[in-house]
Amino acid sequence: MIRKMMRALCLVVALVLALPLAAMADTQHTLKIIPGAELASEEIVKDVLDAISLKLTTGDSKSGALTLAVKDTDVATLALAADETGLYAQCNLVSDDVFYVTWEDGFAFLTDMMEASIRKNASANGVEVDEQAIAALEEVMEQYRKQMTAAITMMGGTKGGMAVKTAEEAIAITNEMFNDDPEMAAYVKSVYDKMTVEKGDFADESRDAADEKYTMTMTGEDFVAICNTAYMRNIVRTIVRQQESDLEDEALEAEVDQFLEEIRKVYKENDINVLMTVYSANEGQDVVGMEMGMNMCVTEKDEEEPETVKIAMNMNYDRLTKENGVTHIADLSMEANDRSMMQMTFDLLKGKDGTSDGMLAALSDGTQITFLYHGENKGDQRMRSLGIYGRNGATAITEPAAAERPVITFQLASGETETDLLNDIEKATPATAVKALELSGDEIQALAVDVQIRAMQAFFTALEQMPASVQQMFIRRK
Repeated sequence: MIRKMMRALCLVVALVLALPLAAMADTQHTLKIIPGAELASEEIVKDVLDAISLKLTTGDSKSGALTLAVKDTDVATLALAADETGLYAQCNLVSDDVFYVTWEDGFAFLTDMMEASIRKNASANGVEVDEQAIAALEEVMEQYRKQMTAAITMMGGTKGGMAVKTAEEAIAITNEMFNDDPEMAAYVKSVYDKMTVEKGDFADESRDAADEKYTMTMTGEDFVAICNTAYMRNIVRTIVRQQESDLEDEALEAEVDQFLEEIRKVYKENDINVLMTVYSANEGQDVVGMEMGMNMCVTEKDEEEPETVKIAMNMNYDRLTKENGVTHIADLSMEANDRSMMQMTFDLLKGKDGTSDGMLAALSDGTQITFLYHGENKGDQRMRSLGIYGRNGATAITEPAAAERPVITFQLASGETETDLLNDIEKATPATAVKALELSGDEIQALAVDVQIRAMQAFFTALEQMPASVQQMFIRRK
């Protein structure tokens, strides 16, 4: 159950963190995929990947366009723009118009579709409709809507780097994202209240000089408070409804209370200790170092022979400015009863000459996955490549040898663009855009016909640019 709960939390965090990426400068990024030897042995796979590319064009507001290109021909483009009120979309496979839907209407539409699916399945299987599941669905979708719009409002236009949030900033963000959950703001405040701040000169040869040091120690008792938030309760209620759909009202809430009490018990009884230290410069604007250690003793309940597992996790990060650039080094390790479960290492040099090289590697159960990164400026383009390597039978993390070849490589070229792809969508307003959810039946039918025509045109345009090996798959030989 706890795993499911944490996955739900991670999903929400991922959605929130992904939103600010739309706010970038006028740039076009072109992605090419280069197969490794094994993939390239399939001729058609190699030919297709050689021919196609993806382009991401980002505007100076909360807009962007994703384009599928075959050789030098753009085939399909989807442009999106978002603000606090709603979402704008334009796709050449659908129409030349810009469509618009408010967040409230959009989430209501998605909720209605999923509810209709639940009712249809229940009817087809000859069972009663699970009203509790529908109520849970509506609750979760409403949470996502509030958090998405709050995140766009608070962070959609920011370009901040890695910095330390003050208690006031963190609480303001929490209040906006969870405006109907004062316990969450209280929990965030309690976390910051435990933080001590020291000002001074914190020098270390492995990192840049810091002028502030933040220290925080937390135990299982500190995590108990999150169980009192409406946010956590709503997540647990959704999980319980999925597992026991016949529960209603008081019985449901009683099960939620029991679930939360079990989580509290885990926090209280498993001896959790977390120590985190953050070093910063420029009044908290630049994080130059971080150390975090977590120790946890978990007793697995076995009637015959209970076993206590000691879990330890350590993470370190240092930023160091050198003559040739800035290095970012981080490592993470996890152990159970002094046995290594996972190791990760990260090393990136951002050179003063514009050249960057880095490696991210993870080792677990004898398997090492490695990502090698290289970036450099060529003319007015920023060229980046990311190669993925795999190695079995590994006992320690090592850099791939010169003779090793990546399983697959991603190449990204970025530069300024004068394309007009975003002109219409950046100028669109609710008054000028087509209200997608207000189209009549006749308008939808006409649009569907237009989509078929446009899709076929795009298909034949793409096929015309494809290599002969691909064309032969679609053209019958006489």
